[in-house]
Amino acid sequence: MKINSSNIPKLPEIPPRIVKEQPSEVKDSVKLESSSSDSSYLIIPRPSLMKSASIEENMELTQRDLETREVKVEEQIPLVSGYTAKLNEDQKKDLEKAGYIVYEDKIERWIPEPDMKEAMEDEKEQPFLDNAMSTIAKEPAGLADAQDEIFKKYTGKGVGIAIIDTGVYPHPDLITPNNRIKGWVDFVNNRSVPYDDGGHGTHVAGDAAGNGALSEGKFRSFAPDANIIGIKVLGLDGGKTSDVIKGINWAVENKDKYNIKVINMSLGHKAQKYSEDPTDIAAEAAVKAGITVLVAAGNSGPEPGTVSAPGDDPFVITIGAIDDKNTPDRTDDKITQFSSVGPTPDGLVKPDLVAPGENIVAPLAPGSKAEGDGKAMADRLSTLKWLKSFPDDQLMSIPDDILKKVYGFKDESIKEFRKSPEAARKLVDKRIAVFSRMPLVMGTAYMGMPGTSMATPIVSGVVAAMYEANPDLTPYQIKNILMSTADKMPDLTDNQQGAGYLDAKEALHKAEDMKKATEEKKIFEG
Repeated sequence: MKINSSNIPKLPEIPPRIVKEQPSEVKDSVKLESSSSDSSYLIIPRPSLMKSASIEENMELTQRDLETREVKVEEQIPLVSGYTAKLNEDQKKDLEKAGYIVYEDKIERWIPEPDMKEAMEDEKEQPFLDNAMSTIAKEPAGLADAQDEIFKKYTGKGVGIAIIDTGVYPHPDLITPNNRIKGWVDFVNNRSVPYDDGGHGTHVAGDAAGNGALSEGKFRSFAPDANIIGIKVLGLDGGKTSDVIKGINWAVENKDKYNIKVINMSLGHKAQKYSEDPTDIAAEAAVKAGITVLVAAGNSGPEPGTVSAPGDDPFVITIGAIDDKNTPDRTDDKITQFSSVGPTPDGLVKPDLVAPGENIVAPLAPGSKAEGDGKAMADRLSTLKWLKSFPDDQLMSIPDDILKKVYGFKDESIKEFRKSPEAARKLVDKRIAVFSRMPLVMGTAYMGMPGTSMATPIVSGVVAAMYEANPDLTPYQIKNILMSTADKMPDLTDNQQGAGYLDAKEALHKAEDMKKATEEKKIFEG
């Protein structure tokens, strides 16, 4: 069935206030920071200060030391043996001198949009999730009609994927016929019911574990039977580093309760030394606790050295984005312009591998910021197409202020626009191509979004299926399997693609084969 705005089923209505209002008891973190001369910080002891193998003992020693330095602790974060506290400048300097990592805990933007610096050519349609799934599975017919039975055998059933993001809306693709949102925690507004005011996290959850219930299976992910654990750490303006770390900490503490095998972090900020970044430290600790952590490389490419944190950490699996050209065929695929490129500040090769991430269509959270952005982009696209229909004389007579306010042209572009009707139409065509690749709402159920944020959960879904095939795999084995089975793309450097293009089929077979080998060994030794 051809999916369009007229035949996509509508989502259940949701009053805008549910995703817009904040409870009166919720503290405004921005105002809270500005109300005091002291600033909020994360305090994490470096390894040299860790005197015990026990987290509890280290926390006790650290807290005692902080008390002697007259530091008033606000919250504990056991995963990194860390704390949050307000510090003055003298306290900050004292702690740094004593061997602590002291990181300012402020609101920052964790999910930068792809910088569409250049229009991509030959874009006719939005790449659908089904084509992305076909590409990574090397199954031209799609997963539903795949020749290899392994795709029907392993669907992520029972495996928990923690989505650390803007939240998760209970979209029918996640709750029909069974509610697979098994866990939820909100570190931003402390709400007890799953929601998503940003829209990013819902799309990510659908990329990882949507079953395509509202699209007759068209927008089905690789793990349609996996469970989702929503961990909201980001609001409309971004989020605090402490909330991101608390989200990771919560996932580790609840990994057995929800069978959390995978953490998806389609977020990032500017990288520094990974040993000094609190988020890297937390992500690494989660891996050591037995959870596979997948992180978006970032959307700041194509320049080198643009991979964001915690994607710069060697323990996590960092994912870059491929443009699959909306076809299952890999031969026409290429790296996206926005996909971040290594090396990291520590000189590490990143990303680790790449997967489709160019305007993937997945579940929409109604009333969210993403929905509003998508509709705005769609409106802009419509006006640009209308502009293209103008005769030459009308086109060239459009006032500068209209070109600026309505069509988004900058002064430099306007100068180019005025040269000739041909130059003007070329610029219009370029903008049409650019806006065609930005978030686009499809009916009331789905929308297209570009970014390494979308490529990452596609891989997370594959990892969930791998864990169903072989629950005993370690995060290190998962990473090794994914990288050893990936396909190197021609004409791309290691810092553009890592080990190469995700091959879900080979990864699943290898996971299954390793389980068989282990079972045979037990029989032989027994």
